[in-house]
This record gives sequence, structure tokens and C-alpha cells, in this order.
Amino acid sequence: MKFIVSSNKLLKFLQSSASLLSTSQSIQYTQYFLLELADGKLKVTATDSESMMISTLDVESESEGSVCVLGRTLLDLIKSLPDQPVTFTLNPDLKVLEIIYETGKANLAVIDTDEYPRMREIEALAEVRIPTEVLSTAISKTLFATGNDEIRLALTGVFFQLTSEGCTFVATDGHKLSKYKRTDITSDQTSEFIVPKKALSIVKNLLPDAESVLISSNNTNVKFITDDQVFITKLVDARYPMYENVIPKDNPNQLRIARNSLLSALKRISIIASKTSNLVKLTINGSMLSVLAEDIELSNRAEENLPCDYTGADMSIGFNSKNLIEILSNLESEFVRMEMSIPSKPSLVFPEDGLNEGEEVLMLIMPLMIT
Repeated sequence: MKFIVSSNKLLKFLQSSASLLSTSQSIQYTQYFLLELADGKLKVTATDSESMMISTLDVESESEGSVCVLGRTLLDLIKSLPDQPVTFTLNPDLKVLEIIYETGKANLAVIDTDEYPRMREIEALAEVRIPTEVLSTAISKTLFATGNDEIRLALTGVFFQLTSEGCTFVATDGHKLSKYKRTDITSDQTSEFIVPKKALSIVKNLLPDAESVLISSNNTNVKFITDDQVFITKLVDARYPMYENVIPKDNPNQLRIARNSLLSALKRISIIASKTSNLVKLTINGSMLSVLAEDIELSNRAEENLPCDYTGADMSIGFNSKNLIEILSNLESEFVRMEMSIPSKPSLVFPEDGLNEGEEVLMLIMPLMIT
């Protein structure tokens, strides 16, 4: 087994799957990259037992073979090299992989490949091809809103709804919710599933160099397929809550404000907010928005006033400042619209500009009680 490859080219594929590598001693193969060489192509596989990534790249070679090498060690070595051709040669007698570069060489111990798992084929019940820009945006707009509570397992991932009417992506942690929809991208088969948070973070690494991603799913697994990489992961085994039921439909009070102005004010005011509740109070009176935070125990108080456009009854409403900051930070529009009914019901946040045709974004935030 011998091949020559550009260090930068190899590094790109090693880095995209490195987050699957584990330091666990209980499942040895999760520490290793599986390298498989045949027909001038090198396959690099990594797995954490829940997910698997296979990357395929062209190399200079007339041989074939396979070997398992410690992933972090190989990654760190290749990362330390400037871009250059690197020669890999397997010495089966010594059970080492010799790596020769311009200024030296290194020998890495290897293990047999027999016990390394291979990617399982799945019988797809639904498939849809999505432009990478759309999928990347969908992940960015929703991933921040996922939860971490393993008791509420369904909330630890992003809910995919792929139908003939459009593709919808939803995430919530029970305190905030984000919904991203594309009505211009549809699926012939209807499918609904929850993709784990960690898996989607890895999927984002697939996207920059690909034009589109084929999403293939069944009841237990989903595959994300590009021209040179395949990622498969187990789905979250839970039923997603009826999220539409928590989105209020009647919101007569509507606030329009410059997003960056509100975001900057919140970041400053939240410094003063109680570290227990992170409560900020928004009071709207005519065309003026007051943003207030207090920490009564420390006798700290901060307030800012911002101009706004508002229709509805004057009102005061409380929010967790961290949640509101996250929502505003994950929008790119110049202006946002907040729709509210009464202080005890959820409020909605929409971007007022910057959306593509067929693109819909909705953010929801639960209020906090104010006194």
C-alpha cells in the first residue's frame, strides 16, 4: 500500500470528520481513521459508533490496501506541514505507516482493519436534493435553538419536514424556537425526522465545496451525500412536539426596529441583569422602546431608550436577555419585526428584509414574568 497526496488536500478531509474521533478506550476503533486505497482513490473513514463519515479523494497510486491509524496523531502531523506532496507507505511486517515529507519522515503504528465497521446501506424511504447554501442556512438558523436536556430527547436535534409543499427545519429548547422554511424546494416523498445536534455540526463541514447535498432517509438513519463525502447518522428516536401549537396566531401589537440597535443595547443592558434570571424588560410607549435591566440584590440598574415604529397598545414584557440576543444574532436583516399579544404569551420575531424568494424565517421567544 503506497500513495502520494497533497498535505492540504488530505488535511481538508481529515478535519471535516475529526470531530467523530474519540479518546475512549472502550471502543478502540473510534480513535482511528480507516484508510482504504484502490483504483487511485483513497477513502478516509471516521466513526463515533453513532455516525460515520467517508471521504474520497484522488491520490497518486498504483497499489491498494487498507489500514487503521490513530486519527488525532495523523491529523496533527498533517496539520503541522506546509502544503507539499506527502508519501504514505505501509510496512506490514513492522505494522507501521511510513509518512515521508520534504524535511523528514514519521512512522505511525497501525492496527488491523477487520473489526473496523463499514458504512451500512440504508433502504431510503425518501430522498431530496438541496442546494448546499440552503442547507447551510437552515442549519445556521436552527442549530442554536436546540436543547441539551436528554430527558426531552426530541429537543436535542433539528426537526426536518420534507414535503411536496416545501422543506421546513425547526428547533426549540422550550424557551426559544426557530423555524426556517423553503417553499421553493420540495420533496416528492413526505418525510419527517430529527437529526442530532452534533451530527448537523459535522454536516456543515461538508458543505463549502459542494453544490448540493442529497438527503436520503428512513425510519432510523439519514445520509447526507455530496460528490466526495458521505455522512450517515442515527436519527433521534423520539416524536417531535406539535410546535405549531405554541406559535400564537393573533398578535395585534407589532414593533419594528433596527436589529443592530436593539442587539447592541441588549448586550450592554444584559451586563447589569440578574445573573439568575437574565431578565430584561421591554416597555413600548408610542414610538419609543425602553430596555431595562436590574439586579436588586446588588442595587444595579441600566436603561436605554430606542426609537421604533409601533402599532398596538402600550405594554411592558420581560425576556431572558441571552435568548433574545441569540435570536437577533442569528438574523442578518437590517430591521426586525416583533409581534406580541399580551405579556404572558410568546412573542414572534421576523426579519423585515434580506430574504430570498421562497424563504421564510420565524423566531419565537417565551416571556418571563415581570413585577
